[in-house]
Amino acid sequence: MTIQTVNLGTAPTGAGGDTFRSTGAKMNENFTNNTHAASRYVGTAAGNLMQVGAFGLGGYMT
Repeated sequence: MTIQTVNLGTAPTGAGGDTFRSTGAKMNENFTNNTHAASRYVGTAAGNLMQVGAFGLGGYMT
């Protein structure tokens, strides 16, 4: 299934756009469909997870 795009409607009021409910449904579908990159699970094998401190993230500042 393709990624669902939210219709924002006409600016500035959003007239003609998706409702909150249909927007939420599209977002849920985008993140629960396993064929989309945004929802793919990260493997647990060596090299699949970012190490603490990699790229300066999560490490202690000195």
